[in-house]
Order: sequence, then structure tokens, then C-alpha cells
Amino acid sequence: MPMQHNRLLTLSLTLLLAACSSQPEQPTAPPEPPVQVEKTPVIEFPQATGAIPRHEPLSASGNRDYWIGKQKYQVWRDIKHYSEEGSASWLDKGLDGNKTANGDTMDSTLFTAAHRNLPLPSYVRVTNLDNGRETIVRVNDRGPFTPSRLIDLSHAAAHQLGMVDHGSARVRLDLITDTPDQQIEMIPDIPMTDTRPNQGQALIAPAAAAPAKVAPVPAKAAVAPTTAAVKNPPPASKPAAAPASSGKRMQVLASGSKERAESLAASLGTQFGVSHQVEAAGQVYRVLLGPISSAQQTQLLQQVRSQGFEQAFFVP
Repeated sequence: MPMQHNRLLTLSLTLLLAACSSQPEQPTAPPEPPVQVEKTPVIEFPQATGAIPRHEPLSASGNRDYWIGKQKYQVWRDIKHYSEEGSASWLDKGLDGNKTANGDTMDSTLFTAAHRNLPLPSYVRVTNLDNGRETIVRVNDRGPFTPSRLIDLSHAAAHQLGMVDHGSARVRLDLITDTPDQQIEMIPDIPMTDTRPNQGQALIAPAAAAPAKVAPVPAKAAVAPTTAAVKNPPPASKPAAAPASSGKRMQVLASGSKERAESLAASLGTQFGVSHQVEAAGQVYRVLLGPISSAQQTQLLQQVRSQGFEQAFFVP
């Protein structure tokens, strides 16, 4: 009996092992998908490096001639081209929340500025002549009223220009306008005597409250025109025959990716049949089209903006 029992046990184990070996293999778990590392998106820079020029109606309240004490300041309402060098300073962030002459609320994180004479609002390219850095600001306030300074900048603009630590910098201002090549005559500030009873007060008043006549500038005024204020001569024949060096260049955008800028410049240059360039300013790459003749500027600007590049503008 014991031997028979052992045989039965051996047979049972053999059958069990055979059954196990005949079971289908269990499928292995699929491998874990690799972790996708998100690439840093390419940042298009106009919002990061300056205000975006766009057409805006002039402010009703910020474009009247005004007085500061005994000094009258005129607003250049019809100015089409302006370039000037001088000293810039920046406004303390503690002024945030105050109202500007344009009616805006002051915000040091925006690219804004104060100028004595430019229409409100205006867009100006500011170049730091000490380090070559530049930005675009929206002029929405009046000042500075210290003769040694040309413009007061927001903290954001001053930071972009690398002048926060120094407090001031030597800069060049270039007005940005959609209007192609128009000649203007610059009328300088004219000091005027305040004959009102409260001469000792420093205030701002509209021109209507203190009318004053300003002699017009003669046709041949003894003012040395800058090269930037001289109108480009019209081409001798058809616009297409104008030399390639005439006209203005259009900035479409500025990008943090050199490859993106070069690809876009080549694509737009081919699409619109104009020359193109990419200019580097630090880690920012500017996409430029042109030069574009005066006869083509308005139409081409509209076409480029209709392609989604609303920030496009002509470089002064």
C-alpha cells in the first residue's frame, strides 16, 4: 500500500506540472511612456521690451498748450517726424496710481513716458546712447520740467534700457508714426511772461485761459534742419525704379529665437517681394522688411498687419 500511494502522489505531481506548463503566458505590462519634457515656448518680444505702437486718437484733455509758472509749453499737435538727443530719468514707482495728463493711471510696469511737447499719446523709440539698448514707450504724461532732462521714463522702460542703477542716461528719441515721410517744421519752446495776477503759482492751465499769439515760423527760418526731418525726394520715375536705399524699413516683430526670426523674415520678404533683414540686439532678434518706398508704405503696412502682425511699424 505505501508503494502504491507513492506512485499515485508522483503521478499527481506530474499531471500538475504538465497542466501548469500548458497555461498560456501572461502578457507583460507595456513599458511606461517616456516623460515628455515641455520645451520653453518662444516668446515674441514687443510686449516684453516695449509698448506696441498702434493708432490712437489724441487725448481731448492732454493736448492743450499749458503753463508751468511763468513758462508756457506748446503741444506739437501735427508733428510727423521728431528726433532729439538729451538726458532721460525715470519715475519713482511710488507714483503708481496717480493720474497722467492723458487721463491714464500711472503704472511703473508699463512702458510709458512723460514729454513736454509731444502729442498724447505718442510712441517713441528710446535708445540709450551709453550701451545701445533701446525700447519703445507710449508718451502719456507731461514733464520733465527740469530743463536739463528731455524725457521721464517708467521703471519698466528704464530697466529695459539698463539705466535704473544710474538714475539717468543720455538717450536719443525717435518718434514712431504711421504717416510716411512727411516734412514738418519744428517750433521750439518759447518762454513767455505770465501776466496773470497769481504769477507766483505753479499751475497748468489750458491755452484758452491765457491766450497768447505765437509768431509763425517764416518759410526760410534760420533753423538748421536735421537730416531726419528732411522729406525723402520723390523718385524720378516710377516708384519701382527708386533706389533700394530710399524709403523706410518696417519692423514686423522681435523674437527671442534667432531661427524663428530668420525664417519669418525670409518668408515675409518672399511673400511681399521686399528685402529683409534680422538685426540682433542682445538676446532679441528684430525682423525688418525694406527699405520700402513712400508710395508703398501705407499699403504694405496694412497688408502685414492683416497677416496678424498688428505690432508692425516703420522704423524712424
